[in-house]
Amino acid sequence: ATTTPKKEGTMGNRPSYAIASALIAAAGVQAQDSCSCSPARFEFVLTLNQTCDTNDLNSTIDRGIINPQCLTAELDDLPPSANEGSVRRHLQDDPITNVTRITFLEFDSDGEKMAISNEYECTAGDSCYDGTVFKFDSVSSRLNTSLPLADQTALVPGGASLIIYGETESGKIMRNRIWWTYQLENCGRDTNPVQVDDKVGWVTVRDVASAWPAFCKRALGNPTIAPAEYEPTTTPSTPAP
Repeated sequence: ATTTPKKEGTMGNRPSYAIASALIAAAGVQAQDSCSCSPARFEFVLTLNQTCDTNDLNSTIDRGIINPQCLTAELDDLPPSANEGSVRRHLQDDPITNVTRITFLEFDSDGEKMAISNEYECTAGDSCYDGTVFKFDSVSSRLNTSLPLADQTALVPGGASLIIYGETESGKIMRNRIWWTYQLENCGRDTNPVQVDDKVGWVTVRDVASAWPAFCKRALGNPTIAPAEYEPTTTPSTPAP
């Protein structure tokens, strides 16, 4: 299913947008030395015994990812609690049993609008439990390698976010929000932002499709992209405050 970004107050997602937008705007995409090392496709697996105490994206190694964040809170607890210790203790006694919805967002490179929104609905016929695999294509999969990156910045993701809604054993609805921004200039051979087996929050990275070698020095071959399962929608939205 394809959705457009929710307005502030309906799903409570905007705090992460504001932070991501500020970081993306600070990074910027410059015509000189610009790069795009976002994977062209992401494949995640739900790992519901994890919490935000697990965040492999927050590595001490410079791999081209900036300020990765992970927050978990009850749906009605806005703004979300930053006390992951208390959340972890709660989930030990009342664990997540299933996931009801997963949204993958990408932010464009100037931080003024969301470039892509894909939503995976976990319905009765498509339940999402521990071990469920789900895939999302990046807007970067549509880059044209015969054109300069500076001519197609609308297809350069400045950052990405996963927003996952899960239900605990007692019926409470919890939300896990994960977001990160990308290095967008002077990428080197070590620039590899999201990697197979990375664990963060309620997910583990099961597989990724390579970035385009024309725009990322580390990429060794063009990405192999299967037909999109969830067609992205490119929709401008109001800039985050």
